[in-house]
Amino acid sequence: MEKQKGKIQKDDKWDDFIENFSPFACPVDKFALSHWYFPIFSIYILAKIVGIPIWISTRNIWLDDIGEDKFYLLFAFTLMLIVLAFNKWVVLIPRVMTSFVEKDLISSRLERNSGLPYLDFLKLHQQALHSRKRFFVIAPFLLFVVWIVFLMANGNHDVASDIIPYAINSKNVFMIFYVFLFYVATPLIWAYFAGVGCWIMGVTGWYLWQLPFQFEIKVQPNHPDQCGGLYFMGNFCFRMVIPVLVGSVLMGCIGLVGEILHASGELRLAANLALLLVVLPLTYITFFTPMWSVHTEMIKKKTEFEGDRSLQLAKLDDKIQPLIQLEKFTEARKVMDEINLIKSSSPEKFPVWPFDTAIFARFLTPQVVPVISFIIGVKNQDYVSIMDYLISLK
Repeated sequence: MEKQKGKIQKDDKWDDFIENFSPFACPVDKFALSHWYFPIFSIYILAKIVGIPIWISTRNIWLDDIGEDKFYLLFAFTLMLIVLAFNKWVVLIPRVMTSFVEKDLISSRLERNSGLPYLDFLKLHQQALHSRKRFFVIAPFLLFVVWIVFLMANGNHDVASDIIPYAINSKNVFMIFYVFLFYVATPLIWAYFAGVGCWIMGVTGWYLWQLPFQFEIKVQPNHPDQCGGLYFMGNFCFRMVIPVLVGSVLMGCIGLVGEILHASGELRLAANLALLLVVLPLTYITFFTPMWSVHTEMIKKKTEFEGDRSLQLAKLDDKIQPLIQLEKFTEARKVMDEINLIKSSSPEKFPVWPFDTAIFARFLTPQVVPVISFIIGVKNQDYVSIMDYLISLK
């Protein structure tokens, strides 16, 4: 990576890195998320195949209830949307990172001897994506699923509270395997890949937040996107948060229509906890954090721009007044043309955000459902009874 007067230029090392860039730490993660239909539906189909001899031999009403699969299909459909949105976003990471260089919107801070070359910055980003620290994010997702399964198995209003003990006591291998696949294996697999996705989005959001601190971000005041030429970054962050927004809508729907779909209090509690502990922090990291970082840099550029223009106009104004007093109108007219040129070339409104109102509106609209759900959930008596149950376990 060569630097000339702070300008970042691409070379062969750059091309090799971008070509081999991968946000996934292991091939299994990449395969599963690229072939999303396999982990979502394969275990479900296997569980149904195993459940056929159970249903034939026992005609158990619990299995009939499970056969409706309302929540499984709802979760599967939502996961399909989440994974599709995630896959469309994740392939944009190297493209967006190179756009800063291709559009000449980033330069090295030469005054900082400790400043990183841009390629080294991107390498640190990939190393962080592949770090084993990701398991500290994945583990809470797995533990959360185990906790919810435990609550449902020991609750009072869910079919799981009947069938899990029944399957264990029956000593029927097929039934135990069925319950394990349907209630344990599938949620754990989904939770693992949810943790993987959250890690990738969180790390990327963090490094985007670091970008203005490590490098000089250029703002083009008269760019047609009205975002200083940085609209592509705002759109990238919005697409990064789309999977989170889809998940938040799902959690909100569980809280709002739980009574219609006969959702247990434990499941609605899990949905609202997910909103509070996962959706809100991840939304902050993936959207607000990088946006605020760039916004701060754009405010700085606006202040510098307005200061420079004011200084130019002040100098020209000091120059034109003596010319008018000396009746040198021809020269004064030339200075006035310079003043008009500076004013006409200045933007009516200097951009201070890397997104437009359309992106912000699309971001806020899905928040209506989870906000209403969370408010209703706080007032729901089922949560009070569940918290009393948790206290009784001590």
